[in-house]
Amino acid sequence: MSRDHTGETYGYDQYNRLTDVGGSSNIALAYDPAGRLQATSGTGVTFREFLHDGLDLIAEYDGNGTMQARYVHGSGMDEPPVQYTGAGTRAWLIADERGSIVAHVNDSGGGWCIRLAPATPCALTFGLSRKKSPA
Repeated sequence: MSRDHTGETYGYDQYNRLTDVGGSSNIALAYDPAGRLQATSGTGVTFREFLHDGLDLIAEYDGNGTMQARYVHGSGMDEPPVQYTGAGTRAWLIADERGSIVAHVNDSGGGWCIRLAPATPCALTFGLSRKKSPA
């Protein structure tokens, strides 16, 4: 698809990787020679450069070289269960059955999730008693 119903346009490279988004957004995505996401930039998007250890994403840096997030990986490939921000705040990354990150929950129970359909509930549970349904 090169254009969606909102007028956003999408560009892909010869490996079918998303390289740019145009329209109301103007975002560029760059990849390293190994095919890993290397950087994102554009209008309304904070520049991010990504550092990998082999295939695992381990850190994100801003345009000044300041670490914005780091990731702790599990035993599986491409499985980052925990994210720490530059300020040290911890968040849990929740994956679906395919390994795609679909939710982000912080220690206080707040976070976000991807709704697959408008009627899909998006309640996140952290620990035994904290629940939050993000907007």
